[in-house]
Amino acid sequence: MTAPPAPDEPRAGRRRNAALAAGLALLVVVLAWPALTGSFIYDDVALASHPYLDGQDDLVAAWGRNSADYLDTADIAVRSTATWRPLSMISIIAVQAVAGPSPTAHHLVSLGLHGLAVALVVATLRRRDAAPVWQALGGALVALHPAPGEAWLWINGRSDVLAGVWLAGLAYHLAGASTGARRAVVSTLLMVGGALSKETFLPAALGLCVAHAQASVPERSARHLVRDVAGACLPFVGAAAVFWFGRVATLPEDLPVLGGGGLPGPLRLLTRGPDLVGLGLETLLVPQARGMRFLGWELSGRGALPGLLATACVVLAVALLLRRGRHRAAALLTGATLTLLPVGLVGDAFWLGFDRYLYLPLVLIVLALAEAPAPAPRLALAGGGPALLVCAWALWGTAGTYASPVEFALGMATLRPGEPTGALMTAGEAVAAGRREAALALLDARPVVTDRPVPPALTHQLAGEYLGLGRPDRAAALIEEAAAAAPDDPNLRFDLMTLRMGQRRVDEALALAEALIADPLRRPATRAQLAQWAADARLPGAVRERCRGLAGP
Repeated sequence: MTAPPAPDEPRAGRRRNAALAAGLALLVVVLAWPALTGSFIYDDVALASHPYLDGQDDLVAAWGRNSADYLDTADIAVRSTATWRPLSMISIIAVQAVAGPSPTAHHLVSLGLHGLAVALVVATLRRRDAAPVWQALGGALVALHPAPGEAWLWINGRSDVLAGVWLAGLAYHLAGASTGARRAVVSTLLMVGGALSKETFLPAALGLCVAHAQASVPERSARHLVRDVAGACLPFVGAAAVFWFGRVATLPEDLPVLGGGGLPGPLRLLTRGPDLVGLGLETLLVPQARGMRFLGWELSGRGALPGLLATACVVLAVALLLRRGRHRAAALLTGATLTLLPVGLVGDAFWLGFDRYLYLPLVLIVLALAEAPAPAPRLALAGGGPALLVCAWALWGTAGTYASPVEFALGMATLRPGEPTGALMTAGEAVAAGRREAALALLDARPVVTDRPVPPALTHQLAGEYLGLGRPDRAAALIEEAAAAAPDDPNLRFDLMTLRMGQRRVDEALALAEALIADPLRRPATRAQLAQWAADARLPGAVRERCRGLAGP
């Protein structure tokens, strides 16, 4: 017969847990120090002087603005993927209102949100009676993994880490003992908060709700199981409705609510899904130091087989979990996979960040892993210890790429030397420093890729840099080559339209304009360009009149 625990044993356990938590927090701060003390990076630069982000008067107005408003652009790639994340923007505005355009203040807020998410994940595992080894490993993995570090090391990744806090909070709430109306109300509020922080929160929350419904008595009939799942998902339906109506209300009148040429069709999303799953799985399983990645480039270089194999592994894992009766873990893993799929909507656009989208899937994966039997402490230390050391080393390297614009550009160029984006970003820094000849040399020496197509968005950016450097001949050659390779790409057709007008091939330019203006997503930018031509005194009067007629009132 074992002796009863000593009276001070729980207190000693709490002290041990507090010491471990403090040590982990200190380690995260040390590893993230280059980014925490760094400056604004990439899109962050717009925060310092944006009129919609500089004071308390913008807090209420944020509810009626979408991402296109903050970027203040007519770029068709941006407008076609406009998002509505009022709580994320409010968190940025609040920091600006209190501390001004201070990158340190923004970094500290993001770090605090990350710490809160980690604490809630560990608290959830404790509520679920997960083994202490899973609590320690799970919390450390979320805290130290470098891939989702992009969400809190980069200021503009705020939406992902904020959504991660809401998701971890929802998991903690659902793991509690409250039932009935109170649980439903609190669940709904947590889901609304997550949905208004980032739209990818919704599939993650759905997976969590289904997992929660699976956590009770396994002997239920199919009818009772369906009833419980439907009841658990009702708060999700309410949150999704709030998000949908809010997004529709803030959508510009000239953009369609659903579909449009700027978004991939269902077949394109279906074929892109395995690529996203494969890239996400690879990034999580092989942690390494890296800056932001141009998703369109990453996906263009992936063959069909790796993505299909990764998807097959995930499907097999879910099937095995279901066969062994671990329905909760299966639901969490499925939710983590579904959370990645909406990223396909922006895969061909201007996005550089992908790893931040892994913040929510990682939280769900950690919760799923904790459903497994606890390994022996020595085995956990032998396997988890080296893995966490690798994560810590990679987090330090990743944080270094967010120390300054120069480090960011160098990180893009050196961490992935075969990617043209690094040369583009480094050339941009050279232009900012007044070294125009060096910028031209960097662009001309960029990697020449022959085994896969260069994404149209990358071609668009390269051509823009050449134009800014006074080399329209090189910009024209890029656009001609890319448009010939992808004649149906609407972004390249827009670039080709402007090129044709510059070449005084008026009939071709206006034919392209007429086709583009028929697409609601391209109509505003095309009309704006036509209006500029209509006011250009260098063009013949007849051409200006035709432009004015096409542009409309």
